[in-house]
Amino acid sequence: MRYVVDWFTEWGQLEQYATEWNQLAGPVPFRRWEWLAEWWRHYGQSQQKRRSLAVGVVKSPSEGVIGLAPWYMEGSVLGGRVLRLLGDGEVCSDHLSLLCQPGWEQHVGEALAQSLVARPTNCPNRRSLAEQTGNEPQEAIDSLFCCPNRSAFPFGWDLVELADVDVAEPAVEAFALAMAKRGCWVERAPAGHCWVIPLPETWEAFLQMVSRTHRIRLRRIDKRYFATGRAVLHTVQRSDQLAWAMDLLVQLHRQRRRDLGQPDQFVSDRFERFHRQLAPKLFAAGLLELHWLEVDGQPVAAEYHLLGKKTIYAYQSGIAPTAQCDSPGQWVHLALIRRAIQLGYQKFDFLRGDEPYKAHWRAQPQPTETFRIVAPQAAARWRYGLVRTLRVLKSWLRRCLGRRPKPLVLPCLSPSADSAPRAENPFQILSPRNQSPLCSASSRRHPTETAHNRFKEQQVAFAKDEEEWIA
Repeated sequence: MRYVVDWFTEWGQLEQYATEWNQLAGPVPFRRWEWLAEWWRHYGQSQQKRRSLAVGVVKSPSEGVIGLAPWYMEGSVLGGRVLRLLGDGEVCSDHLSLLCQPGWEQHVGEALAQSLVARPTNCPNRRSLAEQTGNEPQEAIDSLFCCPNRSAFPFGWDLVELADVDVAEPAVEAFALAMAKRGCWVERAPAGHCWVIPLPETWEAFLQMVSRTHRIRLRRIDKRYFATGRAVLHTVQRSDQLAWAMDLLVQLHRQRRRDLGQPDQFVSDRFERFHRQLAPKLFAAGLLELHWLEVDGQPVAAEYHLLGKKTIYAYQSGIAPTAQCDSPGQWVHLALIRRAIQLGYQKFDFLRGDEPYKAHWRAQPQPTETFRIVAPQAAARWRYGLVRTLRVLKSWLRRCLGRRPKPLVLPCLSPSADSAPRAENPFQILSPRNQSPLCSASSRRHPTETAHNRFKEQQVAFAKDEEEWIA
């Protein structure tokens, strides 16, 4: 069966696919049309000199739209032309991926890979072509027959970087394998972790999951403050409450960060504008909840949550410790996790970041990884080789300065998963043409193993600390 990939460079052209987009995004709010449309409005259109939209819509003659590549292209002198996922950067959108109907991952991956590799090398870019013909970019390409294959990607590209995607994400795995089969270099590197609490059916069952001293402390806080009405959790119920709740969140977040001597997320005006304009849209769609906790009538914590079908995503927070409430983060999590269980949610996702408190609540680390796929052209490979050398050099300098280096790479996908030999060193990168090692990173633990070991160490540390809490 032949699949068609239509590429779009103007967001207005994609509005006709908003419904299909959200259907393919599933229950993950970071993948939805509302989130990514607002992201492009603030982080894409404002940087048009170096960023351009490049969204691919994969269509089947019998099924219609079966997949989407939510990408943009970013250009630089050193890195070249890089395709990235919409929503990346300082917004910290987690669980991003290629979008496709369940069961169609391989078809979507093959169609996108064929589209990227099939582009003729002498095809000019759409903008210059449109200026020459006076037509719309897509019409210009079609009218000059520069790209005989309608599905061919209309730009030159050097690298596809899919950052911080979930490990074993089916659509990304299928796409990476399809690209490797077509002669592209594919590198996968460990990234951070998303920490997720699997929620039981009852609050009492959850209390049995945590340590004994933590359980005693939570029950004491509940009895002395929540049961007596001194601590009250509030949730925004109407759209006219959003602005006040956002003001409180920003205020508490900034106050806490300044007390710790750290920069706050809202120091970026663009970041704050993004969320203030996005919040009413997410609230109207039932995807956003803003909470704040009051102790003796004084706000001490605020939480910004995104909602999935059976998952709550704890996106942003702000706290202000007081004499009565010395650990407002713990108090508000007590109230919010219990509320999530009562509402029937199955997961509470703390998202990215290895902060110790997440393991304390029995959250489990879910590893993420970054894929870097290099175009088969020699110029793209030389360029990426230079970039990677600089990255290795930077890691070496950090090690020399006593800083902990970031893990470099995980195993590479070879063109044929069945026939290609495996590298003895699991951190080697294999050439897609001759399967010979190109380079290797120093041996180190797999990130998942490292996270689980850190998880165990944190439990021991918290067990000791909790004795002081009880006292």
